[in-house]
Amino acid sequence: MDIANNIFIPLSLCGFVFLLFGLLAVFALRRQRHIKRAWQQVADQFGMLNHKPDAIYPQYHGRFNRVDVGLDVIYQDIVLTRSDSTTGISRTKTKRPWTRVFADLEAPPGFELRSRRQKVEDASQYLAQATGDKQFDEMYELFLPRNTAVSDILTPQLKQTLLEANTPIHIYKQKVFWSKVRLVTDTVLLENALQTCAAVAATINEQTLFK
Repeated sequence: MDIANNIFIPLSLCGFVFLLFGLLAVFALRRQRHIKRAWQQVADQFGMLNHKPDAIYPQYHGRFNRVDVGLDVIYQDIVLTRSDSTTGISRTKTKRPWTRVFADLEAPPGFELRSRRQKVEDASQYLAQATGDKQFDEMYELFLPRNTAVSDILTPQLKQTLLEANTPIHIYKQKVFWSKVRLVTDTVLLENALQTCAAVAATINEQTLFK
């Protein structure tokens, strides 16, 4: 009887583990399909095509409102720290996925902009500069090269476009982008972010053209 129990318990435990991993695999597959369906719906609205159809997550690119736009996943390197009374502290390197919506600029903008609603920890190559507009400064942090006037960059049209943004956006290097530290399937949110990024990029491109 004891022998039977000794065999039965490990087998039951193995069966439970296999069942658990099977359920997790099914959930992950359904989640992946849900993401692809939601993103395809957004892509169809903006005329974007998936440039990596065989990848785990899609990578959409297209052209909307006279600018190149995209929807993809970017990864952030993070270290998970665990404390155990037996083994002590262990650290595991992993990658955390972010949803990114972006619009490309035709030339480097010569400044950076960060939404205060989405924290960015990286240091800027430029200097933080208050604009004097309370509403704007509560929404954004503007970074300018030394000896550059706010009025040289932040024209009335660009300021209004940014203030009317439905989603918090950043301007960095040659991209206007919005990102979220998860895989977003809210199609309305993604569509709003794409429209905002495209509108801001189109305004900056127009300013650059007439300089």
